[in-house]
Amino acid sequence: MSWKRKLQVLVVVTFLGLLLLTISALQGVDEVTDSFKARGEATVYERTSLALLLQWLKIESASAGLQANELEQYRGQLTELISISTQLVQMSGELEGSAIEASAGNIQEHAKNYRSLRNEWLALNQKLGLSNDDGLRARLAEIINDDLRNIGLSIMDDDINQAIAGLQQMLANQGSDASSAVFEAIDSMRALVEKMGWEDNSIGEAVLNFSSTITLTNELLQQIKAIETRLGRTGASLEAAIENQNQNLHSGLIAETSQRAAKAREESIWRVAGTSTLVITVLVLTLIWTSRTLVRRLTEITGLLSRVAKGDLSHRLETGQNPHDEFNQLGRAANHMMDDVSAVIRQVIEGNRDLDTLQGELRNLMSRMTLNSEHVEMQTEQTASAVQEIAQTTTDISSRTANVNQSAHEADASALAGSRVIKTSVDNMHSLSLKIGKAHEQASLLRETGTKVNRIVDVINSLAEQTNLLALNAAIEAARAGEAGRGFSVVAEEVRSLAEKTVAATSGVAEIVDSLNRETRDICELMEQGLDEALRSQETAEQAGGAIDEITRSVGKLASELDQVLASVKGISTTTEDIAHKVEQIQVSAMESRTVRTQLENHTLNLSSQAATLTNTSSRFQL
Repeated sequence: MSWKRKLQVLVVVTFLGLLLLTISALQGVDEVTDSFKARGEATVYERTSLALLLQWLKIESASAGLQANELEQYRGQLTELISISTQLVQMSGELEGSAIEASAGNIQEHAKNYRSLRNEWLALNQKLGLSNDDGLRARLAEIINDDLRNIGLSIMDDDINQAIAGLQQMLANQGSDASSAVFEAIDSMRALVEKMGWEDNSIGEAVLNFSSTITLTNELLQQIKAIETRLGRTGASLEAAIENQNQNLHSGLIAETSQRAAKAREESIWRVAGTSTLVITVLVLTLIWTSRTLVRRLTEITGLLSRVAKGDLSHRLETGQNPHDEFNQLGRAANHMMDDVSAVIRQVIEGNRDLDTLQGELRNLMSRMTLNSEHVEMQTEQTASAVQEIAQTTTDISSRTANVNQSAHEADASALAGSRVIKTSVDNMHSLSLKIGKAHEQASLLRETGTKVNRIVDVINSLAEQTNLLALNAAIEAARAGEAGRGFSVVAEEVRSLAEKTVAATSGVAEIVDSLNRETRDICELMEQGLDEALRSQETAEQAGGAIDEITRSVGKLASELDQVLASVKGISTTTEDIAHKVEQIQVSAMESRTVRTQLENHTLNLSSQAATLTNTSSRFQL
């Protein structure tokens, strides 16, 4: 078995021992916990029964001076009593022993009977009246105040006062002695009523109402007293059942669970102690055997390593027959390592001889490398100088090309601006020709309108001449008529005068229209000449715009070609700078090669020294 397996077995045994110890401890804890849990449940059950008893005492205390405004709280206390008794029955089912469950059922039965009697008692008291303002108490107070005290007969005053005093004692004490005094006073009053024949008047009715109400009140008091007697017996039974149950709990279940808990704790302690002793003994014996074996085998390995440290590689470890034993595997591996180290040292010794030969050849190669490096450095310096001159020339060309390119772009911008101005002029000339054409059309229309006005004036002149002739004929006829036609003659004269004025006015209008037509004709001729001039100017501006566009395209093409030339020159300049940078890097690399060559020479010398040291060191090993 290998040491790995042995240690695994040891770990497993340790784990199983700890597991056994843990199981024993947990088992003891479970037993103790169960015992204390049972005891705690019994204690909680006892406290619940005491809470039930305390609730009963609260109800008894509240019953002594119950008021009408306390009814809801009183009913809630009765409900809480039944709730606690039901909880007690539920808890008894979780405890051991059927006697406790039967006792809880008995207590719940007493609680239910008590609540039922209390509900009957409460109903009777409500009917009687919990105060002088409700129930029969209010009815009695009304009869006494409104009927009896208003009778006003001195012969009945003593009986009335005796009845009232006895009623107060009867309501306060709920006793038959007080009720007998009340009924004696009532019988005396009824006898007087019968003797006097007052049965049908208010006095007889008052005495009769008082008598019947007292009788009903006495019956209610007797029922209440009987129920209170039953309540006393039921309460005493409930109290006795709770006390007997608690005594049985203390002497039975609680004492038994306490003893069981103590016994379980003692058994748990002994079980854990025994298990711990057994596990610790097995672990100690196993660890002692394991440690002794490990120390012996490690001592053998330590001795071998000490001999190796002194240079003795001839000793080997003894190995056993178990192929799975790690120390046997370690011994075989150590022996194999000793054989490999011995072979390596032999190879090192042989390699040192070859290293001396290679060192001579390396020195010859370093000399040749020195000559070549110096030649490369010289050529590199010349190349760097030539490249720097080319770069300077390229930079000048680039600067001048950039200036020419800037001038071309400025000319292109100016040509574009001139083109826009000419296009604007062409558009303005076109707009002007359109406006002149529209003005010419309006002048033509104006001339036609003048012609139409002349025609209208001619018509008016014709009408005026005819009117004048008619007025003249009318004047002649009026003259013929003599005195009778004098008024008509005056009218004809006025008409003729108006006709002459109309002819004169239309003549003036005709002259104005003729003058307007002549001026309009001259304006039309001028507008036709201006329109011709505008069309010729528009054609000239369009030709100039075409020429400017052609110039703009040529200048733009020139600027584009100059951009390409500038880009090419910049590319050449960049390439030249890269070449110069590369040449400088080559020069730096050549200088670094010189440094590396010098360091390589130093390393070669160090290598020779290390080879000599290695030879001296390997010579001390005993193979």
